[in-house]
Amino acid sequence: MTRPETETIRTDVPSRLDRLPWARWHWMVLVGLGTVWILDGLEVTIVGTLGERLTEPDSGIHLTEGDVGAAASWYVVGAVLGSLFFGYLTDRFGRKKLFMLSLGTRTSSPPTSACGSASASARCSALASC
Repeated sequence: MTRPETETIRTDVPSRLDRLPWARWHWMVLVGLGTVWILDGLEVTIVGTLGERLTEPDSGIHLTEGDVGAAASWYVVGAVLGSLFFGYLTDRFGRKKLFMLSLGTRTSSPPTSACGSASASARCSALASC
């Protein structure tokens, strides 16, 4: 079996894109992505800082260093698998629909979590009265 010959393709597309004007939309995307990047870094910093405290005997949660490491590992695994899965869904159903689904999920999760246990009935009634 012979291999087809490949040749290098030369293009001026990157240089043409670099010459395009920088619009307001580009700044909005840049600020939005920068903000998310900073918040993601803050989240990782908070989790890293709390990890040591959670392993102390008087923390009340009784985790070992291995437990904290496993939780951090599962966090990364969940982020990767979620990115792959929701990336596929975004390609299939559209970015706007999946963004609205994600926004709705993130908005409804804290109240739903607060009502998740029987001991949280006071919190649920407080949320319902709002």
